[in-house]
Amino acid sequence: MERKGDHGCEFDVWQLIIPSAIREQMIQFLEAALPYESGGLLFGKRVMEEWMIENFQPIASDKPDAKNYNASPRDLVPIIMKAKASGMELLATVHSHPSSPAVPSRKDLKEAYGYRDLAHSIVSFAGMSPDVQFYRYEKVEHHVSFHPLTLKLTNW
Repeated sequence: MERKGDHGCEFDVWQLIIPSAIREQMIQFLEAALPYESGGLLFGKRVMEEWMIENFQPIASDKPDAKNYNASPRDLVPIIMKAKASGMELLATVHSHPSSPAVPSRKDLKEAYGYRDLAHSIVSFAGMSPDVQFYRYEKVEHHVSFHPLTLKLTNW
């Protein structure tokens, strides 16, 4: 049986639509923070199964580290409040993996599962070019798993 998220979307039909310019902005911010992990949030609108990303908000790490990203709460709360006030919805979290693949780590699965109605993006800088992947997380009994999401790049 298909489980539904808090917004009623079946997880397997999520499609994220992201403008190329926002994808590039995200990559540039994360790359500038290397060799440390960094991150941010993606905001936009949900229209049925399509999630249209309209804004990337970079968020500094509380304690720069090559293996961990912790968003600064003093930056996080005002960003979320401002986005809500402007009618945008939080759609995804983003963080980088400076030297490992764009695959969720055990820590990623453990920490991000509480935000199961969001997409989660990992940008890896381990290869010749950045690898951007989006996932959804699901918990069955005591096991958290991850599933890739469809990403559609646009030029608008």
